[in-house]
Amino acid sequence: MPPSIAPSMLAWYPFTKSTNDFGNRGHHGTNFGAKPARDRFGSDSNAYVLNGSTDYISIGDPADNTFDRLGNPFTFSVWLKTKQNTLGPIISKQRNNVLHQSGDYALEVNPSTANVKFTMGIGLSSLVKNSDLTINNDIWRHVAVVYTKDSVDVFIDGIKNTSGTSSINGPASLNNSPNA
Repeated sequence: MPPSIAPSMLAWYPFTKSTNDFGNRGHHGTNFGAKPARDRFGSDSNAYVLNGSTDYISIGDPADNTFDRLGNPFTFSVWLKTKQNTLGPIISKQRNNVLHQSGDYALEVNPSTANVKFTMGIGLSSLVKNSDLTINNDIWRHVAVVYTKDSVDVFIDGIKNTSGTSSINGPASLNNSPNA
């Protein structure tokens, strides 16, 4: 990573044999059951395998509100490889074990369709963006979400997923099973 980019990042988790934040803010992760695995390049212990229900990596809720993004633009990206349909966020920020409260967000794989879904709580509603590309195919995929106050875009393998659906829903909740 070019050094000029690192200071603007809120966190960077390359998972090079640890769950530490390699950005400048020290938001290190705590591993809850995830097992070290080979990454997309075949390097040992540079990725994690999660069981889809109880394994996760938590970075908590930093006191500096780093990850409170409601109304502020943000981008996050993740490399992932799924082998089976599972319910639960890949990346999520939530409070009180109830997802989609105002300011909470989640990137997940929809267990019934194997499509990427991004949700952000806005007041008493949720903004939902569904992709139409199936990613549950045992292949490494790069997924990025770009959020501004006016739009949400999902990119899969560098291609903007323009044919997915967006909607505003009433309050919703999911199981608290964050996956990283």
